[in-house]
Amino acid sequence: MLLNSNGNTANQNAAIAKEKLDKLPSLIPEIKSWEVGININPSDKSFHLVLSSEFKDDEALKRYKNHPEHIAVLDFFNKVRDKTHYVDYEIQY
Repeated sequence: MLLNSNGNTANQNAAIAKEKLDKLPSLIPEIKSWEVGININPSDKSFHLVLSSEFKDDEALKRYKNHPEHIAVLDFFNKVRDKTHYVDYEIQY
């Protein structure tokens, strides 16, 4: 869940976050696929935003996590989020 912050509502922060996240694929070559969605069916049990991304391998994911552009987006999230859940997994072909 994103918090209200800096005079913004949670929905405004979700829109700002999506805008920031949507720029990353053009800035970080390690990103293989990328989709950012804002929840359209809010409830007390849901999050405001979801990111689904794909990387070639663990090394590419590590480079992405340490990329300065990714770190800059994290700085925004650290100011406005309440909770975040991550799931990193390997796709078996």
